[in-house]
Amino acid sequence: MTLNIQVLSLMVSALSIVSYSYYSDSYTSETEYNIQFSTKKVEGNLYGLTGTISVDKTNLIDAKISVAADVNTIQTGNRKKDRHARGKKWFDAEQYPKITFKGLRVEKTDDQYQVVGKLTIKDVTKEVAIPFDFVKKENQEYLEGSLLLNRKEFNIKGNFFGFTVGKEIEVNLSVPNQYKA
Repeated sequence: MTLNIQVLSLMVSALSIVSYSYYSDSYTSETEYNIQFSTKKVEGNLYGLTGTISVDKTNLIDAKISVAADVNTIQTGNRKKDRHARGKKWFDAEQYPKITFKGLRVEKTDDQYQVVGKLTIKDVTKEVAIPFDFVKKENQEYLEGSLLLNRKEFNIKGNFFGFTVGKEIEVNLSVPNQYKA
């Protein structure tokens, strides 16, 4: 009887170590999360993230990820580039003020996780898979991931000199866990 209780106790302890609940909603500060993008010649950040991220490693079927980033918050470190990025030929922030992602499912892969969902940039919605993992830094847990996008597939054409920017956009995400136990 005592052996069974000890085994059960060890199993519960082991499960509590691998269990990870992640929840966040409505980020308001630029320092709480990071959405970085870079191409051949331009890099910057997007701010104004809102939405919900709810992931429990032990119950991926109930994961919910639905977020939006405000296109008007694009910052490249150069005001002229920022204006161009918000303009009609690039992101067209006036007509399409949000970039949205709606997760369809979260899956465990060999060495990490991925969320498959619908990414909408401008007037184009495509299904994408974003590989991610849970990372701990300085007593704070983060959901970190990255993906590579072809900007032309999302009608981000640019001006005549758009060829200097490059077709591929690398997007890196780092969102802190705001789960309160």
